Amino acid sequence: MSAPYIRPRDYSAMREPAMPTDPGALRERRRRRQPVVLGGGWDLAHEVADIVTPLARRVADEPAPSAYMRSVLAVLDASAEVVHVASAIVAESAARRDVAVLPYEQQRRARRALAALAPRPELPVVHDRDLASGDWAEALTGYAAANGLSDQLAGVLGRARTSDLNGEPSISDRIVTVLRELDSAGLSLSRKLDKAQFNRETYGPPTRPNPQSTEVEAARRELQELGLEAPSPTP
Repeated sequence: MSAPYIRPRDYSAMREPAMPTDPGALRERRRRRQPVVLGGGWDLAHEVADIVTPLARRVADEPAPSAYMRSVLAVLDASAEVVHVASAIVAESAARRDVAVLPYEQQRRARRALAALAPRPELPVVHDRDLASGDWAEALTGYAAANGLSDQLAGVLGRARTSDLNGEPSISDRIVTVLRELDSAGLSLSRKLDKAQFNRETYGPPTRPNPQSTEVEAARRELQELGLEAPSPTP
């Protein structure tokens, strides 16, 4: 008697879904701390623009945009780190041919040293007027695209290996790591904007104290602390 036929189990539904290529989907995965692989179609300048442009519009719409300067500067610093790492990656890639004459174990050190000396774009300076107009988002986008950096990085990502890296982070992983810092700075700014909006909708716009009234009250408190009686207000 022959053994009964057993249909092989279909594991296709259990396979890991393909990595998306849409920038928005990749950004969402990155913010959820899911694996992300950036390829040659990913654009650094577009990513920076997609992150900072909505924030710049919201800051500009605030009653006092300059109140968010510290948070905006944190976004700038995080953007600078992204550009720093991207510039180093591009410089390391360009240096491979120059260091090929060295022993293999020295090539990586030489590439890193050459990358450290590579010129980098100058970080834009942001003023209060830039917060009021929202122009700082455009300046940051241009910063990420300066000297062809965004296009050059896309080329390196398109050629980069994603496996068999001997325990080293991939080029994509290096970019994703610093992008998450930019995400964090952007989220912090967004939460402050959300809180300000909630307070306005709940309690109304903040009232500005009368400087003269505040000064009078401070003088009365000081006299009381000294044990003196403050004169009665003039009718």
